[in-house]
Amino acid sequence: MPTGLFNRRRLKEYMDIRCRDQYFTFAVFYIDLDKFKPVNDTQGHACGDAVLRETAKRIKAVPALTSPLPPSASRQSWRFP
Repeated sequence: MPTGLFNRRRLKEYMDIRCRDQYFTFAVFYIDLDKFKPVNDTQGHACGDAVLRETAKRIKAVPALTSPLPPSASRQSWRFP
């Protein structure tokens, strides 16, 4: 896992296990990198992996995505900063 993030297959495996717990709550953050395939195909997988690592680093740097919601926040009223 070069990015530290789950790929689709690993996410499904993880969710299959975690969803058996009736008290497990989660949110899914799904992104699609436009024009990633041509980068991977023309510049090579090492370059593609570097793009994925940098993207993952930037996503992980967003505090709202790595911190739990404050107890006073309702899930319906919370908005991405």
